Amino acid sequence: TTKRQSKSPLQQKRLSWQQGALKRCLRLLSFYFISLFCSCGYNWQGAAKPVTVQVPFIRGDEDGSFTTILIDTIARSSGFNYSQNQVGDYLLAVDILQNSSEIIGYKQSSERVNGQQEKVLQPSERSAAITLEVTLYTADKSKIIVGPFRLKEAVDYDFFNGESSQDVTFTEQAGEKKTLLQFSLGQLQPVFAATKAANRPLFHRMSKKIVDLLLLKYYEKELSAKRSLD
Repeated sequence: TTKRQSKSPLQQKRLSWQQGALKRCLRLLSFYFISLFCSCGYNWQGAAKPVTVQVPFIRGDEDGSFTTILIDTIARSSGFNYSQNQVGDYLLAVDILQNSSEIIGYKQSSERVNGQQEKVLQPSERSAAITLEVTLYTADKSKIIVGPFRLKEAVDYDFFNGESSQDVTFTEQAGEKKTLLQFSLGQLQPVFAATKAANRPLFHRMSKKIVDLLLLKYYEKELSAKRSLD
């Protein structure tokens, strides 16, 4: 008889790492194929129609713009249908946990301080970030289907500082001062307007992330249930 050689700690660690890497690769492949099938408009075998989802008003959405964008993203998805009459297979609950904006960039400008020209730093760039909690329930909200999970997204944007004279005026070659905003074509906005404008791409990114993750988690659960029945 031959004795079975025991693996060294290094070999066991290497084998464990390889097994973990294989599992991660399989999960990535699963996500890739699910995303591919859904984006191409394929329906899973046995599914008579896409899942219908109710979308109540997002808690913390001040003007309803985020809710509207999320509904539009779901309606355009081949994996989900939006229920306009609030009657569907599932209910998607979204809560805004944090919606913030912070300064991330500065520029140097020359300003007159106490009668003297000095170099000062003025804020010119901000980052808007949003954190959500997302849960997919049954229509009567008696059972959680997917989640809850948290998502975060951010966008960076520029703005002009109204306190800086260089941001609002410039001097022509003839020496005459002109207001800069009339030539900006809307590309220069004060911080409030710029933040509001940045929310639109932020909400679009987050809505796509919500739908993609819901599709992945939902169909992963469906596939797991089918395997258990086989």
